[in-house]
Amino acid sequence: MDTLEKIIDLKEKRFASDRAFEKAMGLKPKTVDSWKRGNSKGYLKYLPEISKIFNVSADYLLGNEQKEKPFSEEESLSDLDKNFLNKIRKLNPQY
Repeated sequence: MDTLEKIIDLKEKRFASDRAFEKAMGLKPKTVDSWKRGNSKGYLKYLPEISKIFNVSADYLLGNEQKEKPFSEEESLSDLDKNFLNKIRKLNPQY
């Protein structure tokens, strides 16, 4: 899988549409469509931002790493939120 294919695969897992991804990235409309049609390889200059949004390394996107780092919403939680979440998980499901 090449870099663009990985980006598109991750985009489809996380965003409902190309436009939703473009908005999250601050890109103009139809940017992703241009990438898909091969009119531009502009995605290369956005690798740091794309990596951050999908919680993967640029090396993964470029094919230098084999494993995708799984996205974890917990990584973006504060310590207080994590503590609260852990307490909820320990509750008895009967209550």
